[in-house]
Parts: sequence; C-alpha cells; structure tokens
Amino acid sequence: MIDNLRKRYEQLQGLLNTPANQSGGLLGNISQGALLGSAIYGQGIQGKDPFAALFPAVAQTAQMQQLLTPKQKDRKMVKGADGFNYYADTGERVLPNVKAKPPKPEDLNKIKRDQTKNLQGLFTNNAIVKDFNMASTQFSKLTSSAKQESAAGDMSMIFTYMKILDPTSVVREGEQATAASAGGVPDRVWNAYNKAVSGEKLTEKQRADFVSTASKLYNSNIKQFDAFKGSFGSSIQEFGLDPSQVFLSGDLRPKQIKTKDGQVIDSSKAQLLDYDMATGEMIYILPDGMKFRIKK
Repeated sequence: MIDNLRKRYEQLQGLLNTPANQSGGLLGNISQGALLGSAIYGQGIQGKDPFAALFPAVAQTAQMQQLLTPKQKDRKMVKGADGFNYYADTGERVLPNVKAKPPKPEDLNKIKRDQTKNLQGLFTNNAIVKDFNMASTQFSKLTSSAKQESAAGDMSMIFTYMKILDPTSVVREGEQATAASAGGVPDRVWNAYNKAVSGEKLTEKQRADFVSTASKLYNSNIKQFDAFKGSFGSSIQEFGLDPSQVFLSGDLRPKQIKTKDGQVIDSSKAQLLDYDMATGEMIYILPDGMKFRIKK
C-alpha cells in the first residue's frame, strides 16, 4: 500500500513544481510541504483518511500556489543598435548567450542599398529640398532668358521672376498681367512684364537688377538647403553610406574646383553672390572668403 501511495505521490508531484521565475507573493515564503501538510490535515479533520486525501490535497496545494504566486507581466522589449532585443525596464539583453551571425557580403550590400534608398527618399521628398530644386530650375531659366536681351527673353525672365516671388500667381506666360492675377507680385514687376509682353525691351540695367535680385533670392534657398543637408550628414556617416548617392538634387554649384596652382577645393558649400550678365558666370564665395566664377 505504501509503495502504491509513493508511486501516486511521485506522479502528482509535478503539480507542485513552481516555475523558477515566479516567486514571492502574499505567502511566497511558505513551503510546498507546509501547504500540502495543511491540506492533508484539513482533509483529516473532516473525518477522511489522510492517505486517501493525498490526491485532492496535492491538487488543492497546486491551486493555492497558482493563486498565491503573482503572475509575471509581459516585459516590454526594445531593439538596440546592435540588432539585439533588450528589456526596457532593466536594460538586460534578451537571450544574452545568443551571438550574432556575421552577415553575408551580399546581405550587407542589400542592406546598404536599402538604407541608401530610404535616406534618399527622406532627403528628396523633404519640402526644403523640393523648394531648392524648384528654385534651381527657375534661376537657371531666368538667367538663360536674360541672356537673350530681347523682349521675348525679358518677358520669360520676368515671368519666371514673378513665379519665384509668388508661386501662387495665376498669370500665364505671354498674357497681360493684372493686379488680381499677379497676386503678391509688386506693381512695378508686373508692369514691366506687361511692357515686355507688348514687345518693349528692358534696359541693360533693369535686366541686371532682375538677375541680381533673383540671385539673392536663390541664395536664400541655398542656405536653407545647406542647413538641412548638414543635418543628414550624421545619419549617412552612421550607416557608412556614400553621400553622393543620397544627396540627389538640382544643385547648380560644382562639388569641387581646382585653383590655378592645381589645388582641389571642396566648393559644395559655396554661397551665390551674383550672376555676371556679361560673361554668363555664376559668382560664388566659399566659407573662407575665397571667391570664384564658373559658367552655369
């Protein structure tokens, strides 16, 4: 009989196993033996054979432990820069013994391509970059029209200038402008435009003034663009990517220039000073104060 009871007890003993990571609680310091003894004693005082009460006592003890042991909440995890998951509450790594497998060369190339594409999209779709690209196109068109030195060229130049001042202007190129259609464009500008539409040319000074003012407006776009571009530099360096594959834009500035003595200088941060109507050259100045000219 004793042997049978022992075998039954061993079969039921699994009910008393408490998970290793679940401890504490209101009665966390009470042993399983004490709970079991209490349960058997309770069966005994009810007039039942203690040995016959073993099975219900074991089941009761397991239920008590389950109720008294606090449930462990799901712990929040965050992904670290190394690709592993970490517990947010302690900073401990999940599965600390797992080692990262070195990625295959083809996987690394794909990762870099994807990272480049993602950063490229973030950069080119930003409003500042879009405005800069539009300004680059407009300034290029304006200077090309100014070089024609004709009424048609002046009309095209002033029309582009009006779009730079107020992109919402509804004036159509080749049609007379009115105060209503010109929007926020000053009277003197759209009056000059109407004269050009009628076939009247601008003077050289008037033409040069339009180009000079447009140069300053375009340079304000350059400054905004450079500031935003600089904020992207840290991300590109972090991922070890090629900046030339990310910074895709309509920038008219040369990336490098060569001095008379053969020295190569970074000119990507040059500011536009003016446009020389006589030579068709863009006049830039570098952060160190050095000026240079280059044909558009």
